[in-house]
Amino acid sequence: MQAIQFLRKSSANGKNLLYAWFEAMHTRMDMLLYAGISHDKMEIIACEIQNKIYKIEKIANRFDSGSELYYINNTAFARECPVSEELAMMIQECLLFHLKTFDCFDISVNSFNNFRSGTDYIHLNMNKRTIIFRHPDIQIDLNGYVKGYALRIISKILRDYHINNALINLGNSSILATGNHPHGKGWSVGLEPEFEKKDNTITLFNECLTTSGNSLRNPKHIIDPETGKFVEKRATVSVITSDPALGEILSTAFFVADDFHRQLMLEQLPVKLAG
Repeated sequence: MQAIQFLRKSSANGKNLLYAWFEAMHTRMDMLLYAGISHDKMEIIACEIQNKIYKIEKIANRFDSGSELYYINNTAFARECPVSEELAMMIQECLLFHLKTFDCFDISVNSFNNFRSGTDYIHLNMNKRTIIFRHPDIQIDLNGYVKGYALRIISKILRDYHINNALINLGNSSILATGNHPHGKGWSVGLEPEFEKKDNTITLFNECLTTSGNSLRNPKHIIDPETGKFVEKRATVSVITSDPALGEILSTAFFVADDFHRQLMLEQLPVKLAG
């Protein structure tokens, strides 16, 4: 576990500002907490958040040979496997939104041998809390979901400690903004121009901003579930939601969807496009 770093700042109105950062989920997490509690207490909360993020990684990182998901991916075809309540709920939500996004979001896209429609072969029993794969090539990949899930959990921790003003940035692609900046209403966040020669700044207030797509730094990494091939278009999609896990799902779904299905999702789900 990497040591968490802190910067402290006090304000004249009795509230304190804490900036904390650490590496997690193959990227960097930055936190700004603004509240009427001591810096020491905020540092304890930030460390609790860091510990929870690492626990989520230990559950859902398919690349970590010690993670629960790695074990399931390598065992669930041979036999029915027990699955923890937290991972079972993650998988269940992703399977539900596979349907709600008209198959545009699919946690089986990285299955072996380019196996398609893999979610049909994932059998999750929530009553028994077990899972089994009905095809040997099935693999579950939660990378298009887990950062948003982590921000959802962070949001709950902040509420439990009555921290109403915070900005959490996970890799610049998943951002949670609650309450207000110390010097204004909401939090101003800049959308990177990427391929367009413009810079958009939006204000988030108790909202999440999630971005997916092929950026200049990260080209060709999202698979179209229908074709099994990387999406080639040079573009990004940013969405605003109240729930970061939903935002993570929908930003990916919007990126791979055609115009017709994107419009249906806009009409049927609590999301709006940013920028």
